[in-house]
Amino acid sequence: MTRARVVYLIATVSTLILLAYLQFKRSRKLREIPWYGWDEPIATLGHLVGYFILALAFTLTFQRRNLSFRKYLLFILPVLLIGLGFEVIQLFLPTRNFNVFDISANILGISLAYIPSRAIMRSLYRIGRTGIRSQDH
Repeated sequence: MTRARVVYLIATVSTLILLAYLQFKRSRKLREIPWYGWDEPIATLGHLVGYFILALAFTLTFQRRNLSFRKYLLFILPVLLIGLGFEVIQLFLPTRNFNVFDISANILGISLAYIPSRAIMRSLYRIGRTGIRSQDH
């Protein structure tokens, strides 16, 4: 494993730990109908950004070549299942709220990570193939 992939792996694991902590810490307010209601847009934005970072780090750690979007979604399935699993577990925790909007933000963040991961993988492939880092060197 290259040094860069070790850094990506550390980013993946630390992001996963941070997301797990944030997913299971006590909610500020509990709703009567827990799966409906979008009263915390900042938290939902946090889901989008967190899962974007997790998907990007996961992709850079384990992906070896560029993938089509369909193959990317199959490759990134473990991250999708982690996000879904965290939300489903919240159904059974009295101190947390399950929210469909959070799941949607997770999926959107993971999907958006495809764009930069594809560009980064293409750049890494070019660097590895040519051995030249940039035009200036």
